[in-house]
Amino acid sequence: MLISVLTDSLRTAILVTGLVIIMMMLIEVFNIKSDGRLFSRLRERRVTQVLVSAFLGIIPGCMGGFASVSLYTHGLISFGALVAMMIASSGDEAFVMLAMFPGRSLWIFLILFLVAVGVGLLVDLFHHRYESCHSMKVHEEECDIVSGQRAGRHFSWKRILMFIGVLLFVVALVLGFFGGR
Repeated sequence: MLISVLTDSLRTAILVTGLVIIMMMLIEVFNIKSDGRLFSRLRERRVTQVLVSAFLGIIPGCMGGFASVSLYTHGLISFGALVAMMIASSGDEAFVMLAMFPGRSLWIFLILFLVAVGVGLLVDLFHHRYESCHSMKVHEEECDIVSGQRAGRHFSWKRILMFIGVLLFVVALVLGFFGGR
């Protein structure tokens, strides 16, 4: 019994950790491929940050929350935007709400979205100390100085290790390792 609880907990922890890592890697790849242009507008506009995060929060499940946390840790959204996502989020319970009372749940999501946007903007208004300690890198060192074109990728041991880790995670997911008993 105890072994079953421990293995289920370990499976869930690995699944959630893998999903968060993949979300962070996707955001990093999108930023690198766009040379930082994809998220530059988001970084400049606090209102847009709060709106995007609140929208990510009302998406059923955890992926919107993972995306917002990844954007926050990369210094792309403000603390108020992160608070907005947390207020708007219903997590996996949103699926149950949509199944049991779809009409009312949509109204609840709308109200949560509006409250989240208001509170997120207020937090940003009073949270003046938002300074990003870190921001996303565009990896200029991989650009050719003369042509401005991105140079070919080299396979460092870090990239190979990340690729192997993601590959093992996907294989375990496909084989049903995280599916339970």
